[in-house]
Amino acid sequence: MYDSFKPKKNYISIIMYKSCMIIPKDTILYHTSDKLYRKDINKKMLFCVFHPSEWEGVDNEYIYIVRLARDIKLLFMIEDFCKRRIISSLPILAKQNNSFLSTILPKLKKDNFDGWVSSIENKAYTEVALLNSDDIFTVVKVEKLKKKWRNSNNIGNSISLKNWGTKYPIFTNVRLHLHKDFKPKIEKYIKYSIKSKTPNDYAMELILQNATILYLD
Repeated sequence: MYDSFKPKKNYISIIMYKSCMIIPKDTILYHTSDKLYRKDINKKMLFCVFHPSEWEGVDNEYIYIVRLARDIKLLFMIEDFCKRRIISSLPILAKQNNSFLSTILPKLKKDNFDGWVSSIENKAYTEVALLNSDDIFTVVKVEKLKKKWRNSNNIGNSISLKNWGTKYPIFTNVRLHLHKDFKPKIEKYIKYSIKSKTPNDYAMELILQNATILYLD
């Protein structure tokens, strides 16, 4: 399905680009699950989202409220944008491959990254993968997931804009250090969102419109 959007760069070349997202201390992220939280030191990463509507899952009953323990630096594992879709630099389902994780995690740590930010399976949703460390995050609360938002939809001639709600606020106060090649891609992505019938329907659209972005040679 995504053959035409296979990444052109591998992890090493992205490191050369020095592209990263910096998220400040005390930012709240979310992880949804069908299980109550139990700390597992053998788990390599915790996969989070900026808003639970981007990965609520059919069977997920619980939401973990995740607070960052300090400013963190994430590898910007995004290759490109296709209209509103976010094209990941990661192979699809790579995070489920223990061999892949065993290879990439030491590289992340060596280059002082605390994880990565990417898309979920090349869709429009954004994922934040955090190294499993108390130095990076704390799960401050686990509660029943309350789905008080509506996804945008077009029923007949009626367009319903997404209601993000106030229960799970999106924190968009991030900084990005990106290679200059990303500038036209991001500008085109934001412009497409603003002009669409359902603007700001995805977390990354809100983040990029509010982020402080430094483009590097």
